[in-house]
Amino acid sequence: MPEIGINRELSVGEVGAIQHRRNVIMIAGLAVVFIGAFFFSLRDLSPLYTVGVIFLLGFFLVAFINIRIGFVIVILAFLLSPEVNLPVSAISGFKIRTEDSLLVVLVLAWLGRLGMGLQKHFLIKTPVNLPIFLIIIWNVISSWRAISAGMMADSGFCILTNLKLIEFFVVYFLVANNLNNIKEVKIMFYLLFIIALVVGLYTILQIPKTAVFTTNRLSAPFESTPEPNTLGALLVMFFGMALSIVLYAKASLLKKICVVLVIILPLSIMFSYARSAYLAFIAMVIVLTLVSRRKWLVSVVLISVLLSPFILPKSVINRALYNFQDPRYFGFLDPSAAERVFVYQKAGYHIKQYPFLGGGVATGGGVLDSQYARVVMEGGLVGLALFIWLLLRLIKMGVRLFRSVSDGWIKGAALGFITVVIGLIVHSWGNITFYIIRIAEPFWALAALIAYLLYYVTIEKERLQIANSDKISIA
Repeated sequence: MPEIGINRELSVGEVGAIQHRRNVIMIAGLAVVFIGAFFFSLRDLSPLYTVGVIFLLGFFLVAFINIRIGFVIVILAFLLSPEVNLPVSAISGFKIRTEDSLLVVLVLAWLGRLGMGLQKHFLIKTPVNLPIFLIIIWNVISSWRAISAGMMADSGFCILTNLKLIEFFVVYFLVANNLNNIKEVKIMFYLLFIIALVVGLYTILQIPKTAVFTTNRLSAPFESTPEPNTLGALLVMFFGMALSIVLYAKASLLKKICVVLVIILPLSIMFSYARSAYLAFIAMVIVLTLVSRRKWLVSVVLISVLLSPFILPKSVINRALYNFQDPRYFGFLDPSAAERVFVYQKAGYHIKQYPFLGGGVATGGGVLDSQYARVVMEGGLVGLALFIWLLLRLIKMGVRLFRSVSDGWIKGAALGFITVVIGLIVHSWGNITFYIIRIAEPFWALAALIAYLLYYVTIEKERLQIANSDKISIA
């Protein structure tokens, strides 16, 4: 190799050789760490933990070499992974899932790739970057104030919950900043929809044994106890995405998968007996119908509404009406619905006590019956304003993408995302929707795909404008 002068620029070959040596050194170092951790785990950990350590180290090496393979594994874990019993689970019953560990390792692999210069970019510009960072900062500030002032009964649970919320946003940044083209985005959609299909089929098999007001409720794979509200929101989310893509996509395998989802998911949604999911479903269908302006869809919706008393299962109708047939609270509400009212009274009390900073994340053990009540209790009025701003930015992101393309599956995905955000906004009135792992992680993965599509479409339009201006100048 020729001698490098002080002012001489490196050639492409020299830069490649330097990067190659650096990559070899890094991989060799990782191999040493892998072997060392393996022997350490054999000495000090149980066989189960040893297998876990080996798996995580192997996952790190795979993700470092090809981070997209890491994405595939993590996305599969979103809905198809069990809870794991780690020492932190002893802190107020804090739940850890397999994907939590995988995401931490994936972040380390991402940072390693950035340090090695293997990534194209660190953070692409998206409409929700600033709201996300401000929410994280505000949550930390309010929680730190609560812990330092002795207001937080369980500081360990508060810290872990903050980390969990940050983890959801990490999903967004990981996916959005590690995609290279539209093909990779489409593969991610395939993967998410196939997982939704697996969950849909899994729940349909449970329907014959399902009964409301019992423990025999629909559940997702690897759930220790049924969580029908979570499952219902998840199915509604993928139904909205699938139906929107069906409306705009041309004939393709993606459209066929979406057609299957549109057929089977409503059945599972109905028998989830989750009233918040019913409301979210109705809101999504209304928005989708109004925005798409498909005459046949309007006809189907109207006919379905008129025939619903005759075609819906009796158990579903009874479940929907049960809210207003129990005289125990306010003369007509059942205990579950009444709790959604009481939680806002509790939130009002907290606003009076801590109007701006709030009581910190997981204050009072964490409210479970309303996203908005919980946000205002944790972050005060400022925290609520930031959260609403984030939701509006998410909708705006979908609208911008919807208007940027004329047709095709991308336009359908944009409309689907708009309906998903609105559906989850409705669902959040009775649940902490954006704090629930099995909803939040797939949602932020979808948001990242939409963000990258908007980024890609914007860049392509700029390139086209530059090319056209060059042609005009030459002429």
